[in-house]
Amino acid sequence: GFSPLLSLEALHQLHIFIFVLAVVHVIFCATTMVLGGIK
Repeated sequence: GFSPLLSLEALHQLHIFIFVLAVVHVIFCATTMVLGGIK
């Protein structure tokens, strides 16, 4: 019941999802720090 192609594609999707989440988190934190610095 092990399908290498399927699991590799799932891992690829998971990596993209985690990467997007990380980028959004960094942008959000940077924006918060900049806005906090302005205030």
